[in-house]
Parts: sequence; C-alpha cells; structure tokens
Amino acid sequence: MRRTAKKRGFTLVEVVVVVAIIGVLAAILVPTLIGVVTDSRISSANQAAKVAKDRATEFLTKMEANKCGYRAGEVTIVLTADHTLWTISGGNGGNDWQDGKNHWTTVPQVSAPDVDLETATEFLSYMAACMHSINTCYVEIHIKNGQVIGASVVNEGNSPAGAMPLPEHFERGEFAFGGSDKPGVVDNVVVGTSPVLLLPTNP
Repeated sequence: MRRTAKKRGFTLVEVVVVVAIIGVLAAILVPTLIGVVTDSRISSANQAAKVAKDRATEFLTKMEANKCGYRAGEVTIVLTADHTLWTISGGNGGNDWQDGKNHWTTVPQVSAPDVDLETATEFLSYMAACMHSINTCYVEIHIKNGQVIGASVVNEGNSPAGAMPLPEHFERGEFAFGGSDKPGVVDNVVVGTSPVLLLPTNP
C-alpha cells in the first residue's frame, strides 16, 4: 500500500522573507516613480508656460505691426481658466495701447473661443484660443518695455501657488520656489516657468 505524499505549504519564515523583499523593493521604487510623475508634471507646466510666453509675444508683435502696439512700461497680466472659462486682470485698458483702445479685452470673460488668430485684436480671446486645450490654469505674464520677459503657469488650479516668480526672477534666471529643494514645485504645487527658472546657486 502506497502512502500519498503530503502537500508542503510555505513556512512562516518564507512568507516573512518574501514580504521583506517586497517591502524593500517598494521602498526603492515608490519614491522613484513619484519623482518621475512629478518631473512629468513640471515638464508639462513648463511647456504650458512656454506656450503662454510665445503666444503673448506673438500678440504684441502683431499689434505693433498694426501700429497699435503696447506702449506702457512694466505690467503683469493674470489669466485664469476655470473649466474653459477664461478671465483676465492687470493692465490699464486703452492707456496701454498706441491707438487708445483696450486690446486686453472688452468682455469680462470668454469661453475658449474659436477666433481667427490672424485678425484677433483682444489679448484675452487670443490667449484663450491659443491655450484652449487647458481646461483649468492660472497664468502670470510679465511684460516690460513691450517685451514678454517671462511667464509662469499653475496647470492644476486657477489660483497662484504660495510663491510666484516676479519679473526680477526672470531677469536673473533664478527663483527659490518658496524654499523648495526642487525647481518647479512650491508647497507641492507645480509651477511651470518660461524661461525655465533654476534654484538660486547662493540662497
């Protein structure tokens, strides 16, 4: 008469060893994966800031060519998008433009309009059309002597981060990001910049 072999399960020691190995791998991989996700978000925000800066520059150049260009000094224009509904603040209306008309906007808000970028003469509508793929964001555009010197974007909200770059930061190319140890992050909020700002070398 043959005896059937007993089925052998995992011992407690084996289970503990496997759990320990999984724990070590998780401790190594999770921070790396989180870092990759954060870097991706920063890259996306920097790209949005570049689009904002380039399109704002494009608009000012077009208005200058039409002999109604921006004539004021330093100004910061703030654009916000709340589920595709865009608003603007900053500027001094018609006083900022050579023809005396308000080319920032003549309406309080726009909804990512389908406008002809060649003929558009209002900054808010122009920028909303250029950035219509972003549903919600906060944008600061710094203009000095008719030139866009920098733009910063919070892609995941319609309010500023705890610290936002000022014109002098773009002129220096450095910003402390609220004391962060990672450029592009202020208190866990991703802030994209164009040109891309670095942490100060001598804080």
